Amino acid sequence: MQGHRMRRDFATDEWVARGIIDAFRAAGPVSTLGTTWRAYSDRVIGGGSDAWATFEVFDAKPCLRLGGRVVEREGEDGAVQASLGLGRGGDAYDASGYFGVRFFARSNTPGAFSVTLREAGSSSPWRYWRAAFDVED
Repeated sequence: MQGHRMRRDFATDEWVARGIIDAFRAAGPVSTLGTTWRAYSDRVIGGGSDAWATFEVFDAKPCLRLGGRVVEREGEDGAVQASLGLGRGGDAYDASGYFGVRFFARSNTPGAFSVTLREAGSSSPWRYWRAAFDVED
């Protein structure tokens, strides 16, 4: 829990103390930690997809909605993603007090999705942890 207590300067400290990185309760794309959600598409690597992320309410629950236009090019699937850095201003964030990742996912397009975690300060882009999951109707 030490990592949670070091964030006393945020108005949403109650959520952080409970081990929740984001409760999607802000008016904009700012997380409970005070960092900003961002949407990315495969355009950063030459693709043609577009992405956006907004905070919305779905089934009376606040959520992050990731959307966009995914474009397949030359037989390669397009991609969109939402990303959240945990440390403010590029600082590292001590997440050692957390036990795992829990989220709920819905999609209007059934298929395979994944959640990826990266380690701060890693100079190797292939150093990450990824878990795939399916979203069904």
